[in-house]
Amino acid sequence: MQHSKAYRTHEKVILTLVGMTMLFLASCSSTTPPVVQKPSGFDSNFNYLLPVGNIRALAASSGEQYVLWLRLRTDSGLVWNSVPLTVPYRLPNDSLKWYGNLTLHESPDSIVLAVLSIEPMVIPATPTSKLIAGAFTGGSANAASLTATDSNGIGDYSNASGSVIFTTKSADTNRAKQEFYLMHLNNGVTTASIQNLPIPKAGWTYGLWVLDSNFYPMHQFFYGYFSDAAGPDSEPSDNEYPFPGGFKPPMLNDPGARLEVTLEPTFAVRSNAPLAPSPMPVLWVQLQRFLDFNQSLDLQNAWPASSPSGRLTIYQ
Repeated sequence: MQHSKAYRTHEKVILTLVGMTMLFLASCSSTTPPVVQKPSGFDSNFNYLLPVGNIRALAASSGEQYVLWLRLRTDSGLVWNSVPLTVPYRLPNDSLKWYGNLTLHESPDSIVLAVLSIEPMVIPATPTSKLIAGAFTGGSANAASLTATDSNGIGDYSNASGSVIFTTKSADTNRAKQEFYLMHLNNGVTTASIQNLPIPKAGWTYGLWVLDSNFYPMHQFFYGYFSDAAGPDSEPSDNEYPFPGGFKPPMLNDPGARLEVTLEPTFAVRSNAPLAPSPMPVLWVQLQRFLDFNQSLDLQNAWPASSPSGRLTIYQ
């Protein structure tokens, strides 16, 4: 009798403990999220190496910087991770190389795209002016080949051509040594002189400059920005013709000077007072000592020597 009573008491204790355990487990499962284990070998600290050809350092006074962007696939969707690129290591033939450390909160296998862009000094949440880009391959490679012709890159401008004319409506024809337009002038009829110049990608626009290396620091005269060479630029007040160009006081008959059509980050020229030209000319011509009224000069295409490309590698 006593043995049976003891057995029943022991059974009640076991049932009570089981019930308490089940309640505890139910409570934990409703309030405590499961622990997500990091992938084997994952470390948030990595190194990167990024050599880029056909690229020049940005002027220290330009208010711009190069930024590396990584597009990562996470549980909450695609996110951007930005890495400001500090002073680069200069290589021969207009090439630069960056290397350093970066922090990832995901495995490199989650990277789907790499982009090099130009940004203001306060980096935005997403890329502003994408320069070169490429799909990222994880695993043993952990690398991406970046090109301007990638769908996320700046594009191809190698087919653009044109000319510039030095002319004026002033009775003083010598003023043509201070005034020019990207146009043809035939028997009083004006037409655009630029051909096959694509509408620039989002975040980019064309800038028009005269750069004179006979001075130190180099003289840099900005004539406005535009997206369509068949219309006026952003400074129409100094234009007598509805095409990019215009009149400014500096003389143009200096053989040390160049006229350049450049690709510019839109944020940098929006004020019509950019601090320095972009390092990416599309068309250019060397100016000359003797310039006659209504004289035209052919522009040369600079894009094959200006189109950047590079390769990003991420490693531990």
